[in-house]
Amino acid sequence: MDTSHRFSRMPSSLTSWLLGAALVVSWLDIAPITLPFRAGLVWSALIVVVAAIVLLQRERRLLLTRFSLVEAAALLVACSALISALAAGAHLLSIAEAIRIGVVLLFFCLVRVSPDPAGVRMALGVGAVAVVGVNVCILLFGLLFYRSSGAFLFEQQFQEILGSLPRFKGFAAHPMALGGPFLPLVAMVSWPFIVPGRANPTLAIIAVVLAALVLISTLSFAAVSLLVALVSILLLRGWFRRVAILLSACGCLLVLWCDPVSLSWSGRTLFSHAPPPSYYLDGLGPQLMPVHSLQAGPLEIQFRNRGYFYLLTGAASCVQGQLLLGVGPRQFDEACDVMTMGTGGSWLSNRSAHTEYGALLAERGLLGLLTTLLLIAALIARRPRTGTLGSKDWLQLDEGLILAHLVAACAGPIWYQMGFAALVGAWSRKQS
Repeated sequence: MDTSHRFSRMPSSLTSWLLGAALVVSWLDIAPITLPFRAGLVWSALIVVVAAIVLLQRERRLLLTRFSLVEAAALLVACSALISALAAGAHLLSIAEAIRIGVVLLFFCLVRVSPDPAGVRMALGVGAVAVVGVNVCILLFGLLFYRSSGAFLFEQQFQEILGSLPRFKGFAAHPMALGGPFLPLVAMVSWPFIVPGRANPTLAIIAVVLAALVLISTLSFAAVSLLVALVSILLLRGWFRRVAILLSACGCLLVLWCDPVSLSWSGRTLFSHAPPPSYYLDGLGPQLMPVHSLQAGPLEIQFRNRGYFYLLTGAASCVQGQLLLGVGPRQFDEACDVMTMGTGGSWLSNRSAHTEYGALLAERGLLGLLTTLLLIAALIARRPRTGTLGSKDWLQLDEGLILAHLVAACAGPIWYQMGFAALVGAWSRKQS
């Protein structure tokens, strides 16, 4: 019996499941109780390297034919991160971050060039189902035994917008640390159930709903950005859909960046919101985060910008002395001293960027910004057409969650993560 064909398919299947395992193991990295040296990142990096070796050994010629502008742009992004790290003085933290970016981009390229796209999507989807299933169980356990486990699984500290409302964080350090990486999984959990020929749309919908419920329970900005995905999925294609997506994204950013103080009509106050008492501490609030006013006829709106806005603008001013290469990956809090009031009402200095876009500009400079824009342009140019990855509805689900994730990146450094790389890699793969 001729088994050459069967064994020729084994490397691609092995690579697929290795990539799925890397996705699952990378989730250990968000928990504050992992092994030293960020165990999730280290082990997922080793799995990705093994997957790359397996694929290169058995599919070398095929990989060369699949290498395109997207993979070339990803290579440039990885090189720019390493150059910025070395130029910043070769700090260990900067080099480790550059290596992390390189590993995630290698993972992304393997998802795209693998000769077994269906197997890759299945393995990644199974991994996403496993991660979502574990977090659903943790959420249910926390709700059932809230008195004993609530303080550990939920963030209960005061938050400026939500007050003391508990926010689910699972084993992550805070709700956004869970919600940000969870966004792409909302789309990926459907993949095992929409395989052509044996699709089960009911199970796919149940999986997506459960993942979305876990995400919403975090009450983080990642949950707010789901509005962008919802608009993208529900509306038909055309200019109206594009405008609606843009408006929903702007609405999410207004929630993130602006804190309304008062709304009045012809001098009559319709709404007022007093800042926390710490706003006036030592005169810091009026000095660093002043109240602004907009007036249109009888309508007057007063607002102040939140800390996220000042961290973004602070990144632009911080990088002026090192515009080309930036201050180095993971060096924002050391090099850019931006003092703002946090969402808990306390004044904080030497904060991390809290936004992927500010970190990209300040930490990696124009070189990192331009190479990343090149990668995004290449992805858009190679995006799939309707129906190439299953039905139109499921393709729009993937696209909607990608857009939501890009909006959520305004509130956290969540661009270069395994989940987003897996979603974008599988979504953007050029179809034959």
